[in-house]
Amino acid sequence: MKLRLVIVMLLVTFQGAYSQQQTVIAKFIIQTAARNHVDVSQQYTTNKSYFVFYITADKEVNFGSIVPGTQQQSYGAISNLTHTSIAETPTQYATDTFDFSWAYSNTYDNHQGTANVHVVKIDKPGGIEFILKIVPETLDLLEYKGYMEGSLKLD
Repeated sequence: MKLRLVIVMLLVTFQGAYSQQQTVIAKFIIQTAARNHVDVSQQYTTNKSYFVFYITADKEVNFGSIVPGTQQQSYGAISNLTHTSIAETPTQYATDTFDFSWAYSNTYDNHQGTANVHVVKIDKPGGIEFILKIVPETLDLLEYKGYMEGSLKLD
């Protein structure tokens, strides 16, 4: 029941539409990237890479890392999702934090694994910023920052 409530909150927090068999609920455009604190931003920005949360035809919430035009991606189901929100204050922007396990598969090397993922969504006046950290089974630290495409302003 708690997981269902968190997924509903995720769906309300992130909106969008994509593809015939998948519905994208959030798209995150990468502006900076680091692997174990080494800047690898150019590799991601040159290829216009992004992350997505999406719903499959089976109504399963998935997460993916997409490199457009190369047919390369990492994708898979999420589990153990937790969500916390902090309301905006005079000194802090509103944030939503999501933590989950990601069972991923890579199309480029056929590797499958599990990673812990931490996403912070920050609502700023000019748009929505994100900070994303991934720790796969190799214990590498993958860090990404950028913006969420689209707007959640409903008025």
